[in-house]
Amino acid sequence: MSIIGQKSLLKNAAAPEAAPFKAFYDAKSTGNGGLLALFKGEAPDSAKAGFFDNATQHWQNITNYITNELPGLLPESGFIGGETPGEDDFHLAAWLARVAFLIGGTPAKGGYRVFEKETKAPVPEKVAAYWDAWTERPGWKQTYPTELH
Repeated sequence: MSIIGQKSLLKNAAAPEAAPFKAFYDAKSTGNGGLLALFKGEAPDSAKAGFFDNATQHWQNITNYITNELPGLLPESGFIGGETPGEDDFHLAAWLARVAFLIGGTPAKGGYRVFEKETKAPVPEKVAAYWDAWTERPGWKQTYPTELH
């Protein structure tokens, strides 16, 4: 949330039409305001510590999922949906691509290796094969021609 976004939120929350949604606007404004305070360096040390503790735990959960849980959900070859990707595959591939993007990954075959730097462990074979199966698909190449997003 940007400063402009927060100002817009507060402005819209004050409109008469927003009255039925007051609880939503109040919660959203408080949450966004706290995040903005972190980004602007105005948050108290306790808020910063809590934010970074939560972020660290979140990354540990992602690491655990990629290294321990995801391999058990993936087939020996192909996609969850079979020979061609199904709806589950599209969601999972987009999520993996986004996480990879956040840590410097590329859409190339072997682009999953960026996870190894973060997880401090080899990427499980099924996850590597799944990533590489996606990189061969025309839609993947069209969506991520040079970089992930």
